[in-house]
This record gives sequence, structure tokens and C-alpha cells, in this order.
Amino acid sequence: EGLCVVPKQTACLFVRGRNDPVVEPQYVDDYYAFLKARSTASVEWHLFEKAQHAMAVVEAPEQYKAMHVERLLRQANFLK
Repeated sequence: EGLCVVPKQTACLFVRGRNDPVVEPQYVDDYYAFLKARSTASVEWHLFEKAQHAMAVVEAPEQYKAMHVERLLRQANFLK
């Protein structure tokens, strides 16, 4: 197994927009798959259909917040 700076017990949430002009979609998808396969914690993925990832917090604030609260923080036991 190669070196990885993300501990296996770290919960991760990958978020990207369908037409993100900055982030390479295949890179994000491949890294998500890599971490999902090796992690012992929750590794989740979410695609914003109509927002660019960097702008999702502005363009879809409720959905953006819900993804972080419900799919990351609750999984990582930060919220009970």
C-alpha cells in the first residue's frame, strides 16, 4: 500500500459540482474511491448538480450545510 496522509479512521466527505471549472472530476472520483476502499470510517461523496463546488455554499447553502452536517459531522460523531 502506498503512502497516504489521511488516517484510515478519518471520516471524509467529497463534494464537487457537475461542471466544476477548477477541480478535475476524475481526480476527485479516483481519490474518493481510493480512500473508501482503505478507510475504516465513513467516506461519502456528493455531487451538486447545478452548482460549482466552490460556489455551492453560495448557490445552494441549505443543501451544502446539510451535506456537511448529516453526511460528515454526524458520521464522525461530532454531533449526537
